[in-house]
Order: sequence, then structure tokens, then C-alpha cells
Amino acid sequence: MNDSGSTVEVRIKPRVSSCRLEKYLLERFPFVEVNVASLKELNSYEDRNYYFKGILDAKVSGGKADSEVPNIFDEFVVKIYNQEDSNEPAIVDAQIKALLHLKEENINVKIPTEVFPRPHQQSPDLEQKFAFIEWDDDCSKKSIVRVLSFVPGKMFEEEESTKRRLYNLGEMLGKLDMALKTFYDPSLVRTFTWNLKVRIYTVNRYSGLQKAPLKLIIFFGILCITLLYYQNE
Repeated sequence: MNDSGSTVEVRIKPRVSSCRLEKYLLERFPFVEVNVASLKELNSYEDRNYYFKGILDAKVSGGKADSEVPNIFDEFVVKIYNQEDSNEPAIVDAQIKALLHLKEENINVKIPTEVFPRPHQQSPDLEQKFAFIEWDDDCSKKSIVRVLSFVPGKMFEEEESTKRRLYNLGEMLGKLDMALKTFYDPSLVRTFTWNLKVRIYTVNRYSGLQKAPLKLIIFFGILCITLLYYQNE
């Protein structure tokens, strides 16, 4: 059951072909060229994230591309939200504001730069602030699309976990935590499904699912272990 009491459906990742995505990026975002051969899907949970290279039109984008040399491809990530999260644009807007807040705090952490879509409609409606893409076989679904600069690096698990690296990780997380303590957005005052403090809410939320995928079965296994841990504290 979800917050309104209705049955929760398994979220399906948006399905968009690379050719359509290239055309969409050129139409809705300030790119003069997108290298379709560079499109590569990244690991993600419920959304679709793609790495790609493109050239921004500096005059339209409202800012300067990462590269100092004109007509040089920069690296980006395009994020296509799942349908359920796309129905809550206020939360997506809060995510954008949180990134801007971290930049204002001047913490020494790489923050991706948001590439905003071309002006589409002048409306006070928050939904008009975002770019949406229609998908599915009959284009009956639509998802919010964001484009951000790509931050190069490696997954933490790919490198040896030395004491120094663990210390640096803790220091970075501490800075992020302190910086976000001064950030507030009313749309974020909600129940987070994956917060273990509300584990009973999470169990109730997903208890009505039929034919649960493997990842959900794994989740319930982890949740049961967590419940046993808290009961034995």
C-alpha cells in the first residue's frame, strides 16, 4: 500500500532508444551536438542514467560549458526518472536546490552542474520547469529528464580500503551532512521508504506486491535481519 492506501506497483525503468534520446537532447536541451556513439548506460536502481558526450550552446545554456575550448565535447549524464518519482516534480526540484546549496557552501566536493532545459512554456506550474519524455510502446508514460555534468571517478569498492581513504570518506560525508543541515525544502518532509527507522511502514508499503522481483526478495531478507538485530539490542 502507498501513502494513500492504494496498491504499490513495481516501478519499471523507462525505455528510450539511443536514437530517440539523441534527438530529444538536441530538441529540449541547449546542445548543438550529441555524440550518440558515446551513449553508455550506467548502473541505476529505478531510473535510467546514461553517460554521453555533447557540445553545449553557451549562448542558450546560460553558462559556459566545462571545456574552455569551443566545439570540444564535454561529458554529461542524462537521468530519466521512473514514472512514480516523475509524478512528484517538487521532490526533483528540491534535489536540484540541494545541489545548488552544496555549491554555495563551498565544500571541497565535486558537485555536478545542472544543464537546464530550453524554455518550453511560461507557467507558474512547477511541472513546466522540467523536461519530460514520453515512453513505452504507445508513449503512454512520461518521465522527468535531467542533464548534469559528469563527475569522473571510481567506485569506492574498486580501490583498497586503507585507513587514510576511510578517514577521507568519513570527512567528506561529515561535510555533506553539516552542509545539508542548513538546507530545508518542505517537499522533503516525508517518509523515506528505505529509512530503517520506519521499517514497519516499508513492510506495509510493499506487503501487497505480487510476483515480487528478486531485488525485493533480497530487500525483505535484509529487512528481516535488521528487525532481528533491533529486537536483540
